[in-house]
Amino acid sequence: MSESNDLWELHPNPFVRITGRDRPAGAVLAQALTTPAPHLRRSASRSQSQEFDYAQVDLQLPVVETDAPVPAPTVGAGYAGLTEAQRGVFYRWLHFPEQAAPPAYQRLYLAYLETHLFLGEKEAAAARATLLDLLEMSAWSNLPELTRSTLLAGWLAQDGRYLARVITHGQLAPALMGTVLGWQALLRHPLRGDEVLAVQQSWHTTPAEELPPAAVVQLNIDSLAATLGEDPLQHALAQITPAPPAEDEACVERPPFWPGAWTTWRCAHRDLHLALPNPDVRPVLAPLLNELLETALIFTQVEIETKLALAAEDDDAEAGDDGIEISTPNWHLVLEFGESRSQFYEHVVFVAQKQPNYIMLMDEGRQLVHRLLYQKRNIRQFWRIWDYVQKWSNVRVYVNGQEIEKWKIWPYSPHMR
Repeated sequence: MSESNDLWELHPNPFVRITGRDRPAGAVLAQALTTPAPHLRRSASRSQSQEFDYAQVDLQLPVVETDAPVPAPTVGAGYAGLTEAQRGVFYRWLHFPEQAAPPAYQRLYLAYLETHLFLGEKEAAAARATLLDLLEMSAWSNLPELTRSTLLAGWLAQDGRYLARVITHGQLAPALMGTVLGWQALLRHPLRGDEVLAVQQSWHTTPAEELPPAAVVQLNIDSLAATLGEDPLQHALAQITPAPPAEDEACVERPPFWPGAWTTWRCAHRDLHLALPNPDVRPVLAPLLNELLETALIFTQVEIETKLALAAEDDDAEAGDDGIEISTPNWHLVLEFGESRSQFYEHVVFVAQKQPNYIMLMDEGRQLVHRLLYQKRNIRQFWRIWDYVQKWSNVRVYVNGQEIEKWKIWPYSPHMR
């Protein structure tokens, strides 16, 4: 055994906080709040000490390093609550915090990182990067406090892209997801396809293998945004945003000000008492995403069936005799048309929207595309639309994934089998 208390001052981990050398977390927060921050408020639920920090390393307490087994500390213990041997284990572990450790040690480390978020931008940026790194490490995967600390880092930085990265990591609790998406809306960072998949897994525990590809979901998000006239997050936020007082037109701008409910945010550090906005967009957003994913799954299945059908055609072409007609399994037809100056355009769109398996997309040139999927059982609905659009220049028809020229399209056409 050897005493190593004097080594704390030279510890290589830059986030270690020491009593007497570093300010307590309560004092750091109080200093940070002297600068007006519309996105942040002090919580009135409890008062915090500005003279003592339970998490800081106290050099007056002995530290003993030993190779003998050391029992894990009580969850939530402060540094003073550790035994001499536990302090020695904590000291060594902080050299390699990516390794597995008892939750008590991990929570103390998170308390240090959270405190750094309220120091200068250089310290905060280093803490944000470290939190994202820890989020990817298996040794930290079972600590929900890490996700909350990482979300706090993104909100304090007012960085919607950072928040989106945390969402796509897939560790958010369902009750928290709606609020964090609301934060992203306040920061005007658009909703992305990989986020929708993470949301679906959080809210509905849908297995990843049952979800469509993120690229397909992104196309549907773009179409939904075109229909709504704004990003789905902005639409959901607008539905839950309280109207400003009539005499106060300055309140109309939402970000970063939020006129709705605020809630106490539970930090890993017990003395960081904050109130953050609570724009829970789930009630509005969830139905939109459910419908969006249903449509994405339909067209994903169409792509799969098309590939299978084409593969079957190739196999049959090799095995079959010339002149023998071979029918394609899982037959389907896709009709696409864009905007038109035709006097019937609005009527055609109205009719199309009433048909099942309709979706509106945006192509690479940001032009609207109306797409309808037909199978044999509802092919009559295709002919109802085709009578109007067949002469339009931006019309495309695909049968089993292969584009068909217009002159080959008529009832009982051999090219449509």
